[in-house]
Amino acid sequence: MRLDTSLTLLVNFIFGTLPWVTYTVFLLGISLKLYTWFSTAPYHKTGSYSKTSISAGSVGLMIGQFIYLLLFQGRFIKPNIKSFVLWLMSFSAHISLFLILFGHLRPIGVWSASWFAWVASEQFLTRDLPFYLGWVVLGGFSLLLVRRVVDRSVRSISGFDDYFLLVILIIVFLAGNMMRVSPYIHEPFALEISPGIVMQLKETPSLIWLAVHGIAAQILIMYMPFSKLFHIIASPFTVLAYSIRHGRLYGGMKT
Repeated sequence: MRLDTSLTLLVNFIFGTLPWVTYTVFLLGISLKLYTWFSTAPYHKTGSYSKTSISAGSVGLMIGQFIYLLLFQGRFIKPNIKSFVLWLMSFSAHISLFLILFGHLRPIGVWSASWFAWVASEQFLTRDLPFYLGWVVLGGFSLLLVRRVVDRSVRSISGFDDYFLLVILIIVFLAGNMMRVSPYIHEPFALEISPGIVMQLKETPSLIWLAVHGIAAQILIMYMPFSKLFHIIASPFTVLAYSIRHGRLYGGMKT
């Protein structure tokens, strides 16, 4: 009973108090990153440039680069089998990751499984599919970590950031998967996340794995603006920053 009480208090802290720290660090990190990008964009002091010519080029470039680089991971596409396998792993992991994140929005009422009843049953959408996707992503990130350790060429260009991100991601998904396979109580569970977000779960998961999942996920969120993983949410901003730089130097028309 004392252990259950302690775990409950820990879960309340992780999802009730810690999120405020997570939000603050994350937003400050993004603000600092964006300020650095846009404030360091070069320009000519001798003239100004047409905003229309810059914005038109920016929009087209943003859309094309977003689809090619982020959705299809185009930077990995090269004419050889090894790079194709790497691309396939990366693409599968990214798509699975986005689907898992989308799935986390269902318990808070953003969408309902009934909307997709024409695709598959609720059992498959809410239980089977998340289970398989979780292990696919966990396996993908685990293979990437092994690759960085055993492949000499990759290991030579890997730093602390690369290993730290992969380890945290593995912990996040391992804990998430363990919540599905560990014994749980067949009673509804309402998880309150600051500020005022409530996840309505049909069963009460293992509080130990829930705590590990929550801590690791928030460490990842706080670290994201300062890491290479920031490309997941920053691709449109990086392309826009590039477009502004390019437009100021080459694409603009002096007025």
